[in-house]
Amino acid sequence: MRPSPVSVLVAAAVVSCVAALDSRTCHRTWKGREHLHPNVYKLPPPTDDEMDEMRSLPRHLDWCERGMCTPSWNQHIPIYCGSCFAHGALASVNDRIKILHHELGWKRPDVMIGRQSFLNCAPGHGLSLGCKGGEPADVYEFMKVYGLPDETCLHYNATDYTKYITASNPNGTCPPEGFCIE
Repeated sequence: MRPSPVSVLVAAAVVSCVAALDSRTCHRTWKGREHLHPNVYKLPPPTDDEMDEMRSLPRHLDWCERGMCTPSWNQHIPIYCGSCFAHGALASVNDRIKILHHELGWKRPDVMIGRQSFLNCAPGHGLSLGCKGGEPADVYEFMKVYGLPDETCLHYNATDYTKYITASNPNGTCPPEGFCIE
């Protein structure tokens, strides 16, 4: 039995309404970095020396094919969390550490930088909106200023700073005890 065009339209309208009400959103937060947006800041054309350097690069390089990528993680387990920016930024850091260890000849386990510690602490410092989105630059800035522990210190649980919001702590800043490690 084939659905009627009217039933298809009604179903599409219902799905659209539900999606519009869905609170699972992830926002881009340029916060003071608007000048870096590609529509605002145009890069100058490369110099001849830069072009020569680019020509010397391999046409194809995939670090994963060389065994230099750390495992991927699902940001929505155990619940939805719009933390793709943190996952992507920290995956690049984890992979870079693995490549560096390989170049140095070190045989060590993969380093997995703590995503949950970032989500718990960074928004209280104005860096990202936790599970509601952010920018990779927020992650790098937080790491530069405050550092981040290894994933084993606080496993990812898809929550953020909002669990710390109270009448006496309206911004949800991480409690100082334990350095954001519960």
